[in-house]
Amino acid sequence: LYVDDAQTLYDEFVCKGAIILAPPVDKAHGMREFTIGTPDGHRMVVGQDLERE
Repeated sequence: LYVDDAQTLYDEFVCKGAIILAPPVDKAHGMREFTIGTPDGHRMVVGQDLERE
């Protein structure tokens, strides 16, 4: 899932009690990514293109 502001969305998910599997990390390929879990065991990676900042 691509978003404009990964950190803000991450902070919202934390405040709402989301299942956080990995905090935001700036990757070498130019993305800021974090991973959340769903109640049924799936993973969703949320990413922001740092080139667009």
